[in-house]
Amino acid sequence: MTKKVGIFDVSIKTEILKTKKAAPKGMTVEKALSLIHQQMKLNGFREGTLNDYNLIFNQFAEEVQIQYLEDINVNTIYKWLESMNVSQSTKSTRLKCLKAVLSKCYNNGWLSYQSKFWLTV
Repeated sequence: MTKKVGIFDVSIKTEILKTKKAAPKGMTVEKALSLIHQQMKLNGFREGTLNDYNLIFNQFAEEVQIQYLEDINVNTIYKWLESMNVSQSTKSTRLKCLKAVLSKCYNNGWLSYQSKFWLTV
């Protein structure tokens, strides 16, 4: 009888397990926005709309200093809205863009929230 080697070996190396890094919180903002941009482009959204979504969501992430989608909550949204020195109609437009991006993230399964809390903001 021959001994099987290579892909049939089922030994676990403890060194590999010790050096494994902790898993990140979830999807990064940059990765999510990139994927949403591609999805919207394939769905025929106009280039101006795509640029607005990218600009507004990137401004939001930078202002509230988040890296992961899971870091977004009601407080971060209100903090972002308070930081803007623009008219109420401009805030409303930007908030609609943010809500659209968050809804797309939720529908893609990238957010683990129980509900779409951003719709009540």
